[in-house]
Amino acid sequence: MITAPAIAHGYTLADLDTLARKACAADRSLAGDMTTRYDTAWSAIAVALCEADRWPRPETLVRAGWQAIYREIREMQHTYGYSEHLRDLSPRAAAYWTRRPADHTEDRVIEPLAVQQIAATLTPAETRAITALALHDDYQAAADALGVGYHTLHQAVRVARIRFRRRWYAPDTPPPTGGMDKRVRSRTQPDHCPQGHEFTPENTWRPPSGRGGRRCRTCMAAARPAAKARATATLKAAA
Repeated sequence: MITAPAIAHGYTLADLDTLARKACAADRSLAGDMTTRYDTAWSAIAVALCEADRWPRPETLVRAGWQAIYREIREMQHTYGYSEHLRDLSPRAAAYWTRRPADHTEDRVIEPLAVQQIAATLTPAETRAITALALHDDYQAAADALGVGYHTLHQAVRVARIRFRRRWYAPDTPPPTGGMDKRVRSRTQPDHCPQGHEFTPENTWRPPSGRGGRRCRTCMAAARPAAKARATATLKAAA
């Protein structure tokens, strides 16, 4: 029968394994993973065993193991800014991690510079559109002030926003935007179609899905013969 060699004071590697497991069982914090707690306890017990002048009791070695686990926990918590009692962040750590990004000096300096540099790359038409919208806070009012159509202004603002976002988030891809500009919803819809026909209830057509906006029934009726002629010509050509 082969007997396991003793490490010190008659304790073997198997004894070290048993004592380390008992130390982990005595640890009530359950902080960290089992492997880390076991390795910490095993190392502490091995050191205590080798440094002992006389035969140490197993309870003494187990206590050295779980005390080492607690020390490891406190050191780890201290690394992450927690106080000695492991309850709350220390005042300095809390001040650093909970302050708002706007409180950072670098943000107050870098972001305004970035805005100016990116805004300088917009075209004059886009700059005028953005400025007019900021002043009037309404798409139609801004378009009237510039003497352009509503859709012209809207397109200039849309392109300016896309270009600005791409350069702001570069080299990363800009995150998707959601919702709709409230100023688009608040604008007053025209009373007449581009051909001058009034949008009365009888002359207004809306898609069943509710999407796509309204259309003038008079213009639709006027365009129907031409559409029918194009369809007939297409069918004859296909035959």
